[in-house]
Amino acid sequence: MNIDYNKFVCPVCNGEFEALVDISGTQVDLRLDLKPLGPISAPFLLPVCPDCKFVIYDDTIPETEIAQCKTIVESEPYRQCVERASYYLLGRLYQQLGKDNLTLAHIFLKASWQEEDDETKLKEDLELSLKYFRKYLTDTVDRASSWETAQIVTGELLRRLGYFNEAESHLQGLLELDSFKNNILNKVVVFEIELCRNQDSRTYTMSEVNMA
Repeated sequence: MNIDYNKFVCPVCNGEFEALVDISGTQVDLRLDLKPLGPISAPFLLPVCPDCKFVIYDDTIPETEIAQCKTIVESEPYRQCVERASYYLLGRLYQQLGKDNLTLAHIFLKASWQEEDDETKLKEDLELSLKYFRKYLTDTVDRASSWETAQIVTGELLRRLGYFNEAESHLQGLLELDSFKNNILNKVVVFEIELCRNQDSRTYTMSEVNMA
């Protein structure tokens, strides 16, 4: 994993600062919550302005959106959570900007990787991610790979949160779908179901699925 400092100018408050950014990394495994493992940032580093705590999420942000962001970062709800992880802050920004459910689900999922050493924050991140994955699944009719991934991660999040019966019921339903038959997705679902039956809420990796 290679990281280095870059210089940034905050588009919200015009403050100048330096922040670490990713240059390269190597993934050697994948957790069932999609966290890449190996010499790689997980999630990728995001620059956060030390003055106003705005998360610079893109190289070019439209002026109208910057104006929205300024209002958000100056609001009391945002100021109350400025000590949280960068992806949690980004999730709060994206909520107010009206980003789509799948994007929000993945942002809060990444926040959970950053805050997994704090049980309270982790639970909030997982609950928020689950909320938006469910909204995405409710609203979408396109059964693309993102839909399949969202279905599995929904089961994973339910299990991680300790909702074992609900998780098992959700996962059992997937086994009846053609997308989850006689493939690696089926293997992941079967592995998850066994964890639910053992009331196991720990994290696991794809390599452990393949060895099962």
